[in-house]
Amino acid sequence: LQVGAKAGISIPNLKGNSEQSKGYTSREGVYAGLVATYHITPSLYLQPEINFSPQGGQRTGMQQLPADAIEGISLPPGVNLYANFKNVTILNYLEIPVLAKLLWGHKVKYYACAGPHVAFLIEAKTKTSGSSLLYLDAGGAIPLVENGTPLPAVSFNSTTNIKESIKTVNAGVQGGLG
Repeated sequence: LQVGAKAGISIPNLKGNSEQSKGYTSREGVYAGLVATYHITPSLYLQPEINFSPQGGQRTGMQQLPADAIEGISLPPGVNLYANFKNVTILNYLEIPVLAKLLWGHKVKYYACAGPHVAFLIEAKTKTSGSSLLYLDAGGAIPLVENGTPLPAVSFNSTTNIKESIKTVNAGVQGGLG
């Protein structure tokens, strides 16, 4: 039995099917964990791990938001507004992979590993910041007006827990070479 630690960088790719989930870039973070390696044969190992995996995404600039997201504004159902602000989605997982690891080579050792993993969501939130006028178009050319005057800028400085709207358990397959 050998025990060790691992660390690296997580570069997730957050995607969604709605207009409000488009345009995210990666929210990089430190991926770290503990590894145990059990020798089954001289070239085959079983490697369970427990890892912290930061995921999510971020975007800055003009973004769509549902009209009902802004209190005190009454627009017809389905009308979306746009605003210029920063939005960061933070998704942190505890991952538990169990990998089979094959080792070969004499002077230089090479390996390939693969196996299933399960991931548990431990934190999910969005952090927004900035302030902006509200617009009726994505280009920011048509401000939302009341009595002929654009409404004042809205503050987007907030943190929202979104854990109840995200799957709390994920499963998949991991692999690696080295």
